[in-house]
Amino acid sequence: MSRAGNLKVLDYFQMVSSVLFLLLGLLILLRSLSLKLTPLVLLVSLGFILLGAYRLVLIYFHFRSQRK
Repeated sequence: MSRAGNLKVLDYFQMVSSVLFLLLGLLILLRSLSLKLTPLVLLVSLGFILLGAYRLVLIYFHFRSQRK
């Protein structure tokens, strides 16, 4: 990522896609709980949730290190 004051379009795309990964994973998990929970659905939904959360944590630490 670039500096906090100098964000590029790719930085914004990564932030938005990270939030969407997290939301998509939660949506898949909630929809599968109402139907039938299979190991594949659980693996895919948790994968999206963990990937989105991991990327959001990296973004948070990046901005936190830029402030110091």
